[in-house]
Amino acid sequence: MSCWVGSGNEASPFNGGCPNLETVLLEAGDLTIGPVDLPKLRDLRLQSGGLPVQAIQEVAKAKVPALETLHLWFGSEEYGATAVIADLEPIFAGANLPKLTHLGLMNAEFTNEICEELPNSAIAAQLEMLDLSMGTMTTEGAKALLEGKAAFPKLRFLNVDDNSIGAEGQALLEEFCTELKIGNQDDEEDRYVSVGE
Repeated sequence: MSCWVGSGNEASPFNGGCPNLETVLLEAGDLTIGPVDLPKLRDLRLQSGGLPVQAIQEVAKAKVPALETLHLWFGSEEYGATAVIADLEPIFAGANLPKLTHLGLMNAEFTNEICEELPNSAIAAQLEMLDLSMGTMTTEGAKALLEGKAAFPKLRFLNVDDNSIGAEGQALLEEFCTELKIGNQDDEEDRYVSVGE
């Protein structure tokens, strides 16, 4: 069973009797999701131009033992994004995400910090796919990822499309994993998220 919510800011799938949901995609500005207890959920995607920290906290506390894919679009502080790198620590610890293999931390104003902290996390060892697209990553972030390469023994695909990675950083990432999507890159001096409304 799947659910898509594309308007408003309250995520009704989490507020009613939908225990058999396997896929949830939420697209909104200021998302309010509340407690999450979905034992069959395999794919959760929150797409926002201004994701509030409360949504990140609820995801971190979610009861989703079957979750394999998690994508979070953070957005711009100007449009309500309030999370900082420290708010991702429970997700990085992975205690409630035993089956997670696909992680997207996207559209973030702190992508370089993600690149620095993720290799030090418990969740890194189980990841097969990592999506850091649409953010503010530069060559600095690429260097941090490469330095932490050993922390990702299962990783086979990395998406860094639509960031601000210079030529040096792009070359470094060629050594990071088997499959790499570089895509389009902005100038390193011109850093902003792709979706900010």
